[in-house]
Amino acid sequence: MTIHITKDYGLVMEKKEARTKSEFSIVIPTYNRPDDLKDLFFSILDQTESPKEVVIVDESDNPKTRDLVTLLSTHFSERGIALKYLHNPKRTSAGAARNLGVLHATGDIIVFLDDDVILERNYIKAISETYRDYPNAVGVQGFIVNTPKLENPSLLLRNQLRKMFFLYHFGKDKCTVLPSGANTYPNRISRIIECQWLQGCNQSFKSRFLKEIKFDENLKKYSFLEDVDLSYRLFKKYPHSLYMTPRARVFHKWSKAERLSVASLLRTQTINRTYFFYKNIEQTFLNEFIFVWSSVGQVVFSSLVLTKHILSFRKSTGSEARYIVVTLTSYVYALRHMKDIKKGDLRFHEKTF
Repeated sequence: MTIHITKDYGLVMEKKEARTKSEFSIVIPTYNRPDDLKDLFFSILDQTESPKEVVIVDESDNPKTRDLVTLLSTHFSERGIALKYLHNPKRTSAGAARNLGVLHATGDIIVFLDDDVILERNYIKAISETYRDYPNAVGVQGFIVNTPKLENPSLLLRNQLRKMFFLYHFGKDKCTVLPSGANTYPNRISRIIECQWLQGCNQSFKSRFLKEIKFDENLKKYSFLEDVDLSYRLFKKYPHSLYMTPRARVFHKWSKAERLSVASLLRTQTINRTYFFYKNIEQTFLNEFIFVWSSVGQVVFSSLVLTKHILSFRKSTGSEARYIVVTLTSYVYALRHMKDIKKGDLRFHEKTF
């Protein structure tokens, strides 16, 4: 069946075909992104294997998402898909929204999707097949098809430098957590691989394991690293149980709607990364040195951006200089609250949102 998107959210169907039903629940936290969510809905409706239900956790401050759900509910029911709508106006965190979705999900497998992704038609089928072929699997994720391929020499050099500083970087068939608390993600994937963490924009788990380990609600609002935190804790408790399949393909749009300011984003990333390191990484002298080294790397990369603009004779370098200042001040901010971070108390950061 082909689905055409029209401006009024209507659906034009072509040729009905039989659909396989799965015991999957899809949980989608969303905040003021009805247009992005609409595209995701259509890609779910077009799956060759339908989920049991879709649970929307809406933290929006307007009724547009609710109206969209109401408008499309008939199309979901026609395919035997329950569409559940939950409104959480407090907007505490993405992690809290996911935990709320789990409480209302009834499937054996729970798939978490960001509201700005689009699934290829065989996504659910490929995830389902991976669980079938790997009975020990606790969690499975698909592959983000618009991941940079590093064919550009400058991108390749940048990736190597990030690797040297133990920062987030790409590597073929690698999805690991580094001693710095940063992680790697495959820029290419040729087979099903074992992972140490699962990407939050598309990750799935057997629901019974989410009763043992929940998303960390200390990570507020943007909840940077809440996906790595939960999946890495599962990995440590159940080694060799997380997988990525290249057959479940997803496009991540990285929507610009409702993004944090640069200052808030950098401050949150620094606080959450520090919190993650002290919570999840073994505290050895070497690991602590690597963590500090990676922090130096973040400042170095900010400086390289400014240097690049100066060398290319661009007239304005104000925003690049500000980026360095914000990066440095975010580390000063983290150092001032290091005792709280190590204790797992991030209430000081909540006040900045």
